[in-house]
Amino acid sequence: MTSNIAERLRRLRTDSGLTQAEIAGRATRWGLSWKPSTVAALETEQRALTGPELLLLPAILGCPLVEIVAAEDDMIEIAPGLVLTGATVHQLVRSTQAWDTTAPFGPDVRPPGPSTARQALEAERQAARKLGVPVERVLDASMWLWGNSLTAQRDAETARDVEARGNAVDGRGLQALRGHVTRRLLAAIDAALQSGAVPLLAGVVRNADESIINNESKVTVAGEEIYPSLLANLLRRSGDAEQAVARQLGVSVSEVLVAAMALWGLRTLNEKREEELRPLPDDPEMSARKRQARQAEWMSTRAEEIRTELAARAAMEEASRALGWPAGYLAKLAMELWGRWLPEERDRILAEQDHPDSDPEVRRGEITHELLGRLADRLREGQEALPDEG
Repeated sequence: MTSNIAERLRRLRTDSGLTQAEIAGRATRWGLSWKPSTVAALETEQRALTGPELLLLPAILGCPLVEIVAAEDDMIEIAPGLVLTGATVHQLVRSTQAWDTTAPFGPDVRPPGPSTARQALEAERQAARKLGVPVERVLDASMWLWGNSLTAQRDAETARDVEARGNAVDGRGLQALRGHVTRRLLAAIDAALQSGAVPLLAGVVRNADESIINNESKVTVAGEEIYPSLLANLLRRSGDAEQAVARQLGVSVSEVLVAAMALWGLRTLNEKREEELRPLPDDPEMSARKRQARQAEWMSTRAEEIRTELAARAAMEEASRALGWPAGYLAKLAMELWGRWLPEERDRILAEQDHPDSDPEVRRGEITHELLGRLADRLREGQEALPDEG
């Protein structure tokens, strides 16, 4: 329903040749605190209409409410599991008579049963559109991450956040809080889907006792084999720090998490930031500008460390493809030979050598080839040392 109204609001406005600012101006005339950004949010489903706003829409758009709500040939999901025709919705909007509460829409339309994990609810539909994936994949990811539909998880976390604020949240504040929670959950779903770790659950596969079938086959992220449950746990604990670094480096949040795990143990970047950027004992009154500058410098340093870690992992993956041995085993051999990974040894040699007339990229390739040869020699030595079993 929300999606339908948003689409029709946008179409009616553009067909009338009106701008979002003009619609906001008309709404303001009738006492609504609308701005052009409000209209944009309504048209993109970032914000839902209130009851009074819906009733005032005919005065704002200059057309009957039934035309705003639905077309007669539409099929509209009024509530999870309840789909009505546009003609029936028109009857609801136009009606002046009492309705039969036992079968208001006829004998063929029954009340929806209990909500199930297979139902594509409001939040799942919006998430699927934003991420450009089927609704089933959003369900797969949300059930794999939290054991809940996205809608149920959003409502549960919103309720916890409201309780944490002493239940002192008004209607507008609740809407903003729900939006913040939704964006946080969407980021986790997007990262999980990008990682390739989410199993195909065909809209959520369950055991006979309704428990979720758990796929604990390891998945590979940034060259690291990791259990899905561990990745899910890290994704749940991640936040804006991981998202910012992922955008900066052009990688997935999962890759940032794996690099952070390798660098700092089982801590997320978000947790490490909170740990290291607590107010200093000798400067509890640090100004907001200094605190912001300190955080920016910290994030820049950590992002560079993660970039280096991911580059090293990518180089070891290339070595793995070239030599036909697992990247983890080659990394172990490299540490035995040089006390560092292959790309770090390559960069060390490149920095020490002075070849002003050579192309740095060509020289880097030559050194890499030499180091791969040494790793291959070490592999052969290891094989020759094995007992001959025929």
